[in-house]
Parts: sequence; structure tokens; C-alpha cells
Amino acid sequence: MPCPEVYPAQTVVRNRPRARGIVHYCARMSDDEIMRHLGAIDLFEGLPPKVLKKIASYGTVRSYDPGVLVVEEGAEVKNWSSFSKEGVCFYVILDGGADIDVHGDRRASLTAGQYFGEASLIDGQPRTATVHAGPEGMRAFALTAWAFRPILEENPTVAITMLKVIVGRLRAAEARA
Repeated sequence: MPCPEVYPAQTVVRNRPRARGIVHYCARMSDDEIMRHLGAIDLFEGLPPKVLKKIASYGTVRSYDPGVLVVEEGAEVKNWSSFSKEGVCFYVILDGGADIDVHGDRRASLTAGQYFGEASLIDGQPRTATVHAGPEGMRAFALTAWAFRPILEENPTVAITMLKVIVGRLRAAEARA
């Protein structure tokens, strides 16, 4: 799913080859459009526009071709990886979807408005799942660890909502075990 056609050619800042595809880094998606997407998900619901605008300005929009590796289970999130262009990111799916695998087994398919990658941002431990862009590709808002942490500290409602989601995922995993 390449960057939308409504954005000029300079939208694609850099194409970076990944497993079986390309990741497009979109430089131009309006903060208002990002704010609309972010404000519609449970994590950021009810935050004032000023806070949503701040969050939108901290992240980047990335588009992934179908099947492209986004996050790999067991990948380290410490040291220099957090300073790379990829960074250690939390992702909010804007369009398309993502397939989540744990130990090679499909655990979930996520769609627009859902998110992943928050656990490693919180505890600095390796990634707990492998995530590939879904069959239709994926466009996502990516927020690095160093941008995400102040948001949690300044907005306790985001942290509380995230805790509820994480606990729900933990309970679902325990139910499968």
C-alpha cells in the first residue's frame, strides 16, 4: 500500500527494501488527518486536540507492501536500534491490516484503528511477536520510544487505557494456554 496518490511524489522520502517488499516513509500526511485517525482509537480517545496534534507531530507515517516484515519476534529494542530510522516503534494502523504471529502461529489479524508494539516500548524487552503487513498492505503511524514515553507520562488516561489493552491481551493468551 504505497503512500496515497493525493500526496506529491516528494511524499516518499526513502524506500527501504525489506523482506519481500518496500517500506515507504511518507513525509506529507497532514497533522489533521493523523489527528482524526488517532482520536478515533481507544488509546487516545478523549484527548484534547492540542495533545493529539503534539502526538501527530512526533511520529511518522509508513506504508508497507503486502507481506512485508514490520516487527520480528525476539528482536532487541535496546542500544543502537532505538537511534535508527526504524527506531523502536509503537504502530497505529491507519489503513489495511497486519498479521500477528507468535512462535510461528497466527495469533491475530489487526485492522485500522488497532495498534501493536507498545509492550517493548514500555519495558525495553525484545519483541513478543512477528508482525507482517496484511494481504492488502498497511499504512501505519509509527511513534518511537523516546516520543511515546513523555506522552504516557503527561497523559495518564493513555497509560490506563494501554494497561487495559495489555491486560486483555494477557488474559487472552492465558486462555489459549
